[in-house]
Amino acid sequence: MKSILLSDESKKKLEIFFEMNKLEDGRYPISSVIKLFRFSKNTVYQLLEKIAADLESLFGYELFDKNGKIIWSKKAFDMNRYNQFLLRKSLPYNFILFILLHPGKTLDDFCSANFISTSTIRRTLQPFLTFLKKFEIKINLSSMRLEGNEYEIRMMFHTILWACSLGQGILEVEEVTQKEAAVLKQLGIADCSYINNDDILTILLIAKLRIQGGFPEKSSLPVDDFIPSKTINILTDYLSNFVPSNTYLETEVRSLAFQLYFSNLYYHKDDVRVKDLSSYYLEKKGDGKFIPIIDRLFKRVDLKVQQDTMLPLVNLISIFFSFSLNHRPLPWMKEFSNYEVLFPNFTPRRSCLWKPFSRKFQPRKDLSGFLIILTSSINTFTMSYRLM
Repeated sequence: MKSILLSDESKKKLEIFFEMNKLEDGRYPISSVIKLFRFSKNTVYQLLEKIAADLESLFGYELFDKNGKIIWSKKAFDMNRYNQFLLRKSLPYNFILFILLHPGKTLDDFCSANFISTSTIRRTLQPFLTFLKKFEIKINLSSMRLEGNEYEIRMMFHTILWACSLGQGILEVEEVTQKEAAVLKQLGIADCSYINNDDILTILLIAKLRIQGGFPEKSSLPVDDFIPSKTINILTDYLSNFVPSNTYLETEVRSLAFQLYFSNLYYHKDDVRVKDLSSYYLEKKGDGKFIPIIDRLFKRVDLKVQQDTMLPLVNLISIFFSFSLNHRPLPWMKEFSNYEVLFPNFTPRRSCLWKPFSRKFQPRKDLSGFLIILTSSINTFTMSYRLM
């Protein structure tokens, strides 16, 4: 995530902050701290001054004493909060948020609002734009219009807004009405302590803003087998308030159901969506989509499909279903957050483990994309089983 969204300066800040976090609490002359880093003295001085400003803004903490020494106290900082602080200030994040909140605005409008040149934007956004191409999402910079599958575009919005600000970038400016609150209540999400309500509200608001901006979902996603009819009815009632005609209401409902159920992996067995997806397995056992493959996989790793293994099972259903749409990874959180480590950790031994199942599901010579997304699930699969 950081390599895609952060500027070079922010990456250096994090590197310095990470190394300094290895220090014991105390006071240190800057000259002794500089030796820890691979950057020049001038670069470290400049970055430390900027880090000091960040820490004062974020934690109310003064990094330097009156004699210019560094005051270091690990308890005063939170590495994750600082990381998110920098992500929220990043150009790609603010660019994507601007597109969502201001449909119809152009690059010139964004430049004026952020006091930045178009050349800087084009240069800084290049790694991010290149990364989006793997999901077949393209951005016309001049018009700030997105091209690609609308459900993947919305998933990309959710991934970035949640990773960088826990949805606050949109929740702070868009009113959450009784309609959204009713959806959470009716779906059982509001009363489920294992689901962050802001996460679901972010998904709902993204859908509403894209509809109101004139970007309807035209693809009909085959979610009917997985999502309970009660959920479909609740989402239909909600979206009928925003979809201008019935032309795209059904496709919008399916898209939103997909976002709610398949935009991330699950980490707790009492998540209400886990119960819905496990019910699909129990009802369709033997002939449902992907079930024969999942049964073989469980047998391969010596697990029995039963109530206490439903969490890893529904994660596999989610992975298989998401990959089945385009036979490639989707822009969900796992794919973004693992960008730096996913490919180096893809070993031949793991490839041999997954190939028998990937051939059954995707009988083509090029299995790399499917193998990659399954490999990315191994840690989650193991973690979710241990949480039982």
